[in-house]
Amino acid sequence: MPTTNFMALISLLVTVAIGLSPDALALQAEEIFRTASPSITMVFAEELKNTIQGSGVVVGPERVITNCHVVLSKTGSVRKQLRVKFQGQLFQAKYLTGDPQYDTCLLRVSGLSANPVVIANLNLLRVGQRVYAIGAPSGLDLTLTDGLISSLRTIDRTQVVQTSAPISPGSSGGGLFSDNGELIGITSFTIGTGRGLNFAYLADHVISLVALANRMKDSTDNGPSNENFKEDPRVAVTDSAAPPSPDEKLNWLTEMSQRLDRRMPDRTARQEFLMTVYYEAKRAGVDPQLVLALIQTLSGFHKYAVSREGARGFMQVMPFWVELIGQKNNNLFHLRTNLRYGCTILRHYLDIEHGNLFRALGRYNGTVGQPEFPNTVRKVWANEWNWRPRAIQ
Repeated sequence: MPTTNFMALISLLVTVAIGLSPDALALQAEEIFRTASPSITMVFAEELKNTIQGSGVVVGPERVITNCHVVLSKTGSVRKQLRVKFQGQLFQAKYLTGDPQYDTCLLRVSGLSANPVVIANLNLLRVGQRVYAIGAPSGLDLTLTDGLISSLRTIDRTQVVQTSAPISPGSSGGGLFSDNGELIGITSFTIGTGRGLNFAYLADHVISLVALANRMKDSTDNGPSNENFKEDPRVAVTDSAAPPSPDEKLNWLTEMSQRLDRRMPDRTARQEFLMTVYYEAKRAGVDPQLVLALIQTLSGFHKYAVSREGARGFMQVMPFWVELIGQKNNNLFHLRTNLRYGCTILRHYLDIEHGNLFRALGRYNGTVGQPEFPNTVRKVWANEWNWRPRAIQ
């Protein structure tokens, strides 16, 4: 019969092997908190006489992610007096952009110096995995809770993590971390009154917003400056002749990305497409939303569309244009090439018609004097792509 010491040793080895040691878990939780908590903030927003309090996650230099329902009102306007509290210090914050479908908004916090989180490999998530939430429930900043990934679900076409890690009011916008301290998602909502029905939006939406903001901030447009744009008052819909700010560009890209999501589901391809549309339209001096309406009407956003007459790509450019204004090796299915040809041709027809959009669209489609095509484009432009920049606080 085994000795008492031998049985104790076996028990210890089994306990460690299956990961149930309380001391091991406590040490792991301490390490997670030590790694992740320096990237967690509190977020405050004023609405009327009330103060809305949530949590935030540092995702880059002077950049904090939080839930949109913390910083935006029910009508979508930015709440007043946005502030971020980090290590006892209050900072003024400004809304940059957001993706309301994923309840994820990005703030700029000037002067904030904090370690950004590391995003987890979301392809490795598994049900049963231990996770940790850090936020400020009821204003109690840097509160750590733990639990499991209960499920990976899709709610309203949006992927979410269901977790048993407790989340309470005030935790909105905090971080859900893996067992190695990497960000899995942004804690966002609960369902019903049952315990354990807590949810976080996956961190890939964070990656999308931050990457978009960084690309817009660092972009020099790889071409002529806005000062060279030839704006036509009957085509442009901006309220000012001044070049758009990086924030306005970012808001445009975010808004258009949401509208284009159903037609172009791949986020990376969608953002590349929209950034190219924005640049080439502005380069030619036409409204980017008009270009989107034209593309929708002509090709339905199909990159390799070919008409019966041989027109190609998103903007249905006829091959003879390559000989007239391009080079023989130009590929009309190439994204930037196709959009540069299309926007340049549209600008050319607007100039010929002295800004008359109706006749310019007719020329573009080869149906001058016929109302169907120009009216369709203008209707799509007005109903689906009309947009005004959100006011930045």
